[in-house]
Amino acid sequence: MKVKAFTMAEVLITLGIIGIVAAMTMPVLIGKYQKHVTVTRLQKVYSVLSQAINFAIKDNEDIQYWDFELSSQKFMEQYIEPYLQNIASVTEYDDTDRYSKIYALTDGTTFYGWMYKNPRPENHDITTFYSFYVDINGETKPNQLGRDKFIYYIFPAKSRFYNGGKGNLALNIPRAGLYPDGYGIDRETLKNYIWRGCNTSQDAEPPEGYEGHSLAAGAYCTALIMVDGWKISDDYNW
Repeated sequence: MKVKAFTMAEVLITLGIIGIVAAMTMPVLIGKYQKHVTVTRLQKVYSVLSQAINFAIKDNEDIQYWDFELSSQKFMEQYIEPYLQNIASVTEYDDTDRYSKIYALTDGTTFYGWMYKNPRPENHDITTFYSFYVDINGETKPNQLGRDKFIYYIFPAKSRFYNGGKGNLALNIPRAGLYPDGYGIDRETLKNYIWRGCNTSQDAEPPEGYEGHSLAAGAYCTALIMVDGWKISDDYNW
C-alpha cells in the first residue's frame, strides 16, 4: 500500500514561501500595531489631562483666572496634580527649576509641565502659557516628536495666535483651555510647515533669516492625529 506524503523538497519549498510572505507582511503588521499603540496612549493622556483640567476649573474658577506667574511645578501642584488619575509614579525632573516633576501613567506614558514665558513679549499677543511634554513610551527611543513625543498646551486666553519662537504653536484660539500643538492650522501646513511640520525633517534648513535656529520638526503631529480622527494616516511621516 502506497502512503501519500510530501517530499523533503516540497516541504522546504513550502517553508520558504511561508518565510518570504512572513518577511513581507511582518513589518506592515508591526507598523500598524505601533501606530495603534501610539494613538491609543496619546488619546488616553489627553483624556487624563482634560479630565484633570475640568475638575480644576470647578475648584479654581475658569482657566483665565489661574495664576500663570507660578513656577512650572507650583502650577502643576495647584491646578493639575490633585486631579490626575491613573498615575503610577512621580519623579523629579533633572532641571527642577524649569520643569515640573515627571508623571507616569499606568501604561508607561510619561509627561511633565513647563511654564513658558516669552522673553520678547512685544512680538506676541499672549506671552505666557503652560506646556505638557508627553512621551508615550517613557525613556524608550526614538524620543522623537511625532513618533513617541507630543505636545499639548494650556492657553490662558483667547488669542489670534501663540508663538514659542519656533513658528506658531496654534492659531485662532477661541477661549482658555487645553490644545494640541498645531491647533487651528490647516492640514497641509500641519504636514509640511518648515518649523514644526509633521513631515519636516529635523535636519531641514530653517527659513531664510533664521539660519542657526533649531527646528521643532514633528510638533504638529499632535494636532494632525486629532484632525484625522485620532488615527495615523498614510501620509503621516512614520
